[in-house]
Amino acid sequence: MTIIEGQQGVEHLLGRTIDINWETEGYDWVPQSTIKKFIAMIHTQAPIECLLELIDQYHIQASDIVSIFADVPQMTYDFSGGGLYGNAMGDVTTKEQADHSLPYLLAVAALDGQVMQPQFRPERITRDDVQNLMKKVSVEPNADFTKRYPKDFCSKITIKTKDGQTKVHEVKDYPACRAIHLRGRMPLISLIV
Repeated sequence: MTIIEGQQGVEHLLGRTIDINWETEGYDWVPQSTIKKFIAMIHTQAPIECLLELIDQYHIQASDIVSIFADVPQMTYDFSGGGLYGNAMGDVTTKEQADHSLPYLLAVAALDGQVMQPQFRPERITRDDVQNLMKKVSVEPNADFTKRYPKDFCSKITIKTKDGQTKVHEVKDYPACRAIHLRGRMPLISLIV
């Protein structure tokens, strides 16, 4: 099955073989859920939370940011950081692109202090402030975070400011995460609070 196996399959993303007997598989995993704090794909929740905590802790103004560097698990990088699936580092002009671009999500979070419906309006996505700041965001996969995923939704954010300071913050999860992992599976249902 190409969804599971192969270069773009789930096995590649998780870095392990998935053995599922579809003849006997039940649906006991359906009640699993992950609660999303932000209106963004699940893999971006921890980096957004990490960035907002860092900005709050050090009272960083978006206008003072020189660069934002995000360390994330391979899965997050592949889906939203410019990795295997799509060009998250390219032009972002639509809601669909914005939702799958960690550079956009981190830039708009730094500017607006949140990632909710207003951050996906066309006029917000295309404004110069967010378009310019997202060019200062870089995302890289972190091998340790990849090993710990999906048990932990790790992220580390490093912000450099105009006054030459570098501030770093790391999270192992995000507060709204309520994932129940049965037999090592990722939750399939996402709820937004």
